[in-house]
Order: sequence, then C-alpha cells, then structure tokens
Amino acid sequence: MTETTRIPLRSLKKEATLMFLALFYFVIATNTQTGWLFVLSAFLLGLLGLSRALSRRSIKELTLSARIEGEPQRGRPFRLLLTLENANSRPVHEVLVEMDLPDWAQAHSPLRWAVPRLAASSRLETSLSLIPIRRGEHHLPSLSIQCGAPFGLFTVIKTITLDRTFLVYPKLERSPLPASRSRASTALGELTSPGGRGDTHSLRTLREYKAGDDLRQIHWKASAKRGPGLPLLVREHYAPSPNRVLLFLDSSSEVEEMPFEKAVVRAASVLWSAARHGTRAALVLRHDSGQWEVLARWPQQYRALAQIKLSQELPFPRWCEEAERVFQFELPRGFRNSPPTLLTGGLEKQAQWPSWFGKVLFPDSTEESLHYV
Repeated sequence: MTETTRIPLRSLKKEATLMFLALFYFVIATNTQTGWLFVLSAFLLGLLGLSRALSRRSIKELTLSARIEGEPQRGRPFRLLLTLENANSRPVHEVLVEMDLPDWAQAHSPLRWAVPRLAASSRLETSLSLIPIRRGEHHLPSLSIQCGAPFGLFTVIKTITLDRTFLVYPKLERSPLPASRSRASTALGELTSPGGRGDTHSLRTLREYKAGDDLRQIHWKASAKRGPGLPLLVREHYAPSPNRVLLFLDSSSEVEEMPFEKAVVRAASVLWSAARHGTRAALVLRHDSGQWEVLARWPQQYRALAQIKLSQELPFPRWCEEAERVFQFELPRGFRNSPPTLLTGGLEKQAQWPSWFGKVLFPDSTEESLHYV
C-alpha cells in the first residue's frame, strides 16, 4: 500500500482571503500607526500558520486500511471493511474519508465517511457493501482522508492507493452432478470395503465374525437363526465405486460473452458440488494465452474459473483439436479412462459434436436433459 499527501488548490480560498486581510490590516496599521490593527494582523497570520502546522501533523499519523470479507462472487454483495486509526497523541477533528465507485462493482452511493472526532490512539471501523458486476482480478479504488482541523483551514488530503489485487469469483449455485463414472468402476466394485461398511444396496455377502471386525456390522437376525454356539455373522459390502467428473469448458471465440459467463457459473457449481460430495473432479481449461491447464483440486479450479477468458480468434473446431490432444496425452492417471463432459456456452447449433465427448452440457440445462453424443 502506497500513500501520497497533497494540498488541493481548490481548498485555499479561505486561506487566501485571510492572508489578504492580514496584509491589508498590516498596511493600514503601518500608515495609521494603529496598534490594535497590528495585533489583528498578527493574529490572522498566526492562525494561518498554526492551522497549516496542525493539519499536516494530524493527517500524518492517520492511517486507513481496507479488508475484504469473504470471497467476492459476481452478482452477490460483499463487505469492504475500512479501519481508520489515529496514532497521534491528541484527538483529530473533522476527518472525512471518501472512495469513488470502481468500474467493476455497483453500490447505492459512493463512500463518504465523516468522523467528527477521533480520539488519540484509537480506531474506528465502517463497512461498505459492493456488488461485483465482473469477475476476474481487480484493484480496490483509491481512498482519500481529508483533514482540516482545528479551524477548517489548509485542508490536507492523503490519497491511499491499494496495490494488492483480489479476485472476484463466479457465483455458486446448487446443481446436480453429471453422472460420470470411470470404466474402472466395475472392477473397483468387486473389491470389498476395508471396514466392511456400506448400505443395504451394496451388501455383498455374510461371513463369520473375525477378530477385529466392526461390531456394528454384525447381522443379528441372521446370527440368531444359526442357533447358539455358532459364530456370529457380519455383513460384507462392495467397495463404493468412485464417481469421477471430467469437465472441459469451451472457451473458443465462437462463444458470446454472456453465455460464457453462464457456463463459468455452471462449471463452478458442478465442481463445488463434486468437492462437497467427495467426488473426484478434474477441470480442463484453455487460457487466452494458449496454455491448457488440467486442475484436479477445488481451490485451484475456483481460482482458475475466476480468471478464465475467452480465447481470441480461436474457432470451435480448432479448440476441439487442441482439447482432444490434452484428453489423450495430458490427463492425470485417475482420469484417463473417464468419459469427458463438454460444458459450452455456445448455442445448440453445432451440426455434430466431437465423438470423443461423452456428453455435452449447456449452462441452462439440467442433468436429466443433457445432450448425449
């Protein structure tokens, strides 16, 4: 965070008037040898000098910090917390904090925070609600502190520029997961779960109790039917077949801006649901720089979706050719046999989608209305 201090010329009208009166009274006192005019002239000059020194000293020890609460999402309000601190040994009066509205957000009105009195070695906090209208990487606008205490003269403005950037993420919505299952699911389903746990639909067989088995898996009814003196029976379940979601986000130049934003929201929502339900999910993106990226963890996926942009002058057929190479050679080991899902914000005007996509998902569609290829 960098700070600069300046005195705007527009605030010197009162000071120029007092200076003119002081010089005027001094000239008249010199010609007429009137003592009280000398005193009045000296008083005005002393008032100007004292105001200038106190204003600069007061604002020098005033600091302003800004903090964003939570993760800002496009279209949803978030709170910007501001803290004004006075490190002076004396109180400061008539402080005004201002901030212009940024071009990437909306608010009811620009920030104008007036503090009549700020005690020595104290701090005050306030907050501002902003609604981001664009996702991506942004800067906070400059903030200014105005101080003209104690007499409202020589108003000094300290401009604070926040160098740190932050991300506005896509909005998250509740949505069903694409039912994408790897080809290895059937083989994994033949393995028994290590703890023997599962539900009634995954029950494989009953076997005799062994030392170390979970007592909660004992089948009491079946054990009672065997009669006394025989070992207890425990349930043995199939291991759960792991779901996998492999998502390709269409960022070709044929997609328009608003449908693309809807597709980004849908991708973030699907991956968020996958992370909440313990489903392994991978996201494949092409950045506008031409680099492809395969992300298998939710925090990295969410961050990448906040910064993704449409690829300039890249038609959809060429985007598909590059995506197919990534699908064949650059996927993580656990996703190499997973049927991919194409999430596109383009209209349903393609005559034929690439055959290697398992399904095509549109931002406004539901899981039941997926277009299968």
